[in-house]
Amino acid sequence: AGVAAIDALVGVPSSDESYRAVRFGNSLSNGLKAAHADYEFLHAIARALGRMAMGASNIDRVEFEISRALEWLRTDRSDRRLAAVLVLRELARCAPTAFYGKTQNVNVLQF
Repeated sequence: AGVAAIDALVGVPSSDESYRAVRFGNSLSNGLKAAHADYEFLHAIARALGRMAMGASNIDRVEFEISRALEWLRTDRSDRRLAAVLVLRELARCAPTAFYGKTQNVNVLQF
């Protein structure tokens, strides 16, 4: 329910956009760390992060999430790898320029 509320509020104008972006981003980011989270929950978080990525003021969050997702692809935890793939897919779809900028030098053979 919390993720759905954040996702619904992402596009609503606010007087303090940067503060709200940081709070929402931190909440969603923490949700990705949940131990043994199910697919639906991780997918909802990834979708909300993708919607947040469409805002020009969120480039730092986008770059952080891409870097973390690339790290998580190297872990043995399947829930982290699933979260990483879902986040990378949404960020590639919603913020392709930032995604390309952060991933153009990634060696796929590392994974």
